[in-house]
Amino acid sequence: MERLNKERELIGIYLSAHPLDDYEFILKHVCNADTLKLQDLDSLNGKDITFGGMVTAVREGQTRRGSPYTIFKIEDYSGGSYEIALFSEDSVNFGRYARNGLSVYIEGRVQPKRFRQDELEVKYHLYLFCLRLRTNLFQRLRYKSRFQS
Repeated sequence: MERLNKERELIGIYLSAHPLDDYEFILKHVCNADTLKLQDLDSLNGKDITFGGMVTAVREGQTRRGSPYTIFKIEDYSGGSYEIALFSEDSVNFGRYARNGLSVYIEGRVQPKRFRQDELEVKYHLYLFCLRLRTNLFQRLRYKSRFQS
């Protein structure tokens, strides 16, 4: 991983491999969105979405009212990035997934904001480490194939 980060610093891209290569199947066949699609929430309005990527930046703190927040950016194969902001309970429950270098899988729904119905947001309801999701998927596949043989 350190070598890949140095490549990216020097050249601007990952040259020998990509940190998400271990999760390529998940990102291409399980996820129905990527960071580029998330730039246009209007086309995803009312839809359940799944996407994943690698956490590349994290900010944590407290609001003026004392509630915790976590803001992190993920990048994926599409070359884009997407910033996710978690506040209050969401920050407490899901903030542990926002650590630089971690690969995450996220599920949510695109919907109008609660107090500004003319604006859209993604309401997140599931975060998993990609490694955990990959393990669960392969266990299910192995289980199914055992009974279908």
